[in-house]
Amino acid sequence: MAKEYIIGNVMGPKGEEGPQGVSVTNVEINEDGHLIVTLSNGNIIDAGEAAGPVGKSAYESALEGGYTGTEEEFNEFLSSGQKLPENILYGEISSDPPQPSVPRDADLLAGYPAIHYVAKNELLELVREMIPANAGAHNAIYRGKALGDAVTSAQYEEIAAGTFRDLYIGDYWTIGGVNWRIASFDYYYNTGDTACTTHHAVMMPDTALYNSQMNETNTTDGGYVGSLMYREGLEQAKATINASFPGHVLNHREYLIRAVTNGCPSEGTWYDSTVELPNEIMMYGSLVFAPEGDGSFVPNCYTIDKMQLALMKLHPRFINPQRQSQWLRDVISSALFAYVDNYGGTNCLNASNSRGVRPVFGLVG
Repeated sequence: MAKEYIIGNVMGPKGEEGPQGVSVTNVEINEDGHLIVTLSNGNIIDAGEAAGPVGKSAYESALEGGYTGTEEEFNEFLSSGQKLPENILYGEISSDPPQPSVPRDADLLAGYPAIHYVAKNELLELVREMIPANAGAHNAIYRGKALGDAVTSAQYEEIAAGTFRDLYIGDYWTIGGVNWRIASFDYYYNTGDTACTTHHAVMMPDTALYNSQMNETNTTDGGYVGSLMYREGLEQAKATINASFPGHVLNHREYLIRAVTNGCPSEGTWYDSTVELPNEIMMYGSLVFAPEGDGSFVPNCYTIDKMQLALMKLHPRFINPQRQSQWLRDVISSALFAYVDNYGGTNCLNASNSRGVRPVFGLVG
């Protein structure tokens, strides 16, 4: 068995106090730019040069960047709060801008403050490079720029590649007197019983192309597919669209209603689709008047058009930009289809009424 020993307190007596330590009492940079450290024992240490050379003034940097005004004029702009002229902010704007002279890496490394003067079109290109070249990023940006009277080959190439560079929601081409506006990118991509694998931009005209009936009488029998609108009323729209964008209209698979029971959509199937009326979800982001289940019956509301178009989400004015009544394809009852009314509200109407045809379609490269 191990023995235990008690040896008592092992702490020795308190020793003598040691000498006072040395601390730093002051640090400064003298007029020669040297770091001077003063210690508590009176010793002073010159740690050598610590400050960089005196920097250029904003005016001196502006001169190097291409500014040609006087220093007084430059200072007046800085102090007035006015917007500086573009040649001060960006340099001269041209198709082939001169290379900016500041900042130089050598100046920055030497400690000079510097202002970077960039040509405006060069700055815009830098901004574009910051935006990912894909549908997700471009669906989040509304621009609304006029793109001319025809789609260029470069623009078709961007659409085909799914990169969509310099194309944004709300941008439009004016063709045949109609503003054809980008409403979404790759909306139908990877949907359908046969997957859509073609990149595209979903387009809508700003105005109804013409007026037409959903049916000759107040009935929704046969659903959207059985309607006079689907069978004949869209033909004029298809002709106009194909003439405006020949060979560039997306053909994809769409689930559409073809039967109605007790006023509710009851059956649908897949169809080849090019030009259609939009539904409530594409316009508003949800069903509004479309029938809901009552616990014993579930209406056939299946659709791949399950989210609001980016244009309507980012700029809701385009749900009805011209205060025109326009048909939607949703079956509401045995006699009613949905439509966007001219007062800017959601609504539904007897099928025999004549209202605007404002279709959607995909534009491909």
